[in-house]
Amino acid sequence: MAKMSKGEPLNPEEFLKVLNSCNIYFSDGGNTKEKVKEWLTNEYSGYPDLAKKIVKLLDGHKIGASVPLDNIGGKYGYSVEHDLEQLKAAYIAAWREKNGF
Repeated sequence: MAKMSKGEPLNPEEFLKVLNSCNIYFSDGGNTKEKVKEWLTNEYSGYPDLAKKIVKLLDGHKIGASVPLDNIGGKYGYSVEHDLEQLKAAYIAAWREKNGF
């Protein structure tokens, strides 16, 4: 059985600029920046879809302190079935965890 694609691969350097405009960065935990870049270029990782959806959700707005993309991914999961409400809840949970709330 073939793997289901979870989003077209992204150019991580270009997309980092977009994520930074939303106050999102790759990682500050156990995942290296290079590892998250790898995930953004892998259509099966879920990260291309996650990154596109978080940009759509935040619509270029910076919401308080920055949040690592891999923290959001950990709360959100990797199903393309998720919608923006589930992503919003994952973003808030990751933001609260990162900022001690």
